[in-house]
Amino acid sequence: MADSVTFKIDGMEQIEERFDQLTPKMASGIRRVLNAGALKVKSTAQKNILDTSYWKMDFRYSGKDENRKSGGRRVVTVSKPGAAPNSDTGNLARNITVSSGTGIFSKVYTVLIRSRAKYSQALEFGTKDMEARPFFIKSFKEHRGWIRKGLERVRQKALNDH
Repeated sequence: MADSVTFKIDGMEQIEERFDQLTPKMASGIRRVLNAGALKVKSTAQKNILDTSYWKMDFRYSGKDENRKSGGRRVVTVSKPGAAPNSDTGNLARNITVSSGTGIFSKVYTVLIRSRAKYSQALEFGTKDMEARPFFIKSFKEHRGWIRKGLERVRQKALNDH
């Protein structure tokens, strides 16, 4: 009775050579799809924030704003919990950025979509005092299918070209 099983694959060198040719073509296509998908997510998040609709409003409050000349008060329209946040100053939408690249150490291609506004996390996930007003996750879910289909097209094209 044998302690191991050994087998040989004829043509393994050709398979490895084809794979080495396939990888750069797929990598380029994957980068294009991920970048385009990230820009779609960013654009939708910004649109949802800037698109203040009456039925998404919850209430108004006046907060003290020392920079205002109109009595030091301003009125802010707050979105309903679960809806994208309404825009007050445009800061949240303006601070959504997309960056991409290959890491220095990992060599893994990464696409990062983020908001640099200090209060982004509180709006997206909520706090103990405020329910979430997500803007990223809804935008991502809206475009997730498009990204998946794009990646599948890249894979199919690379396989069909070889």
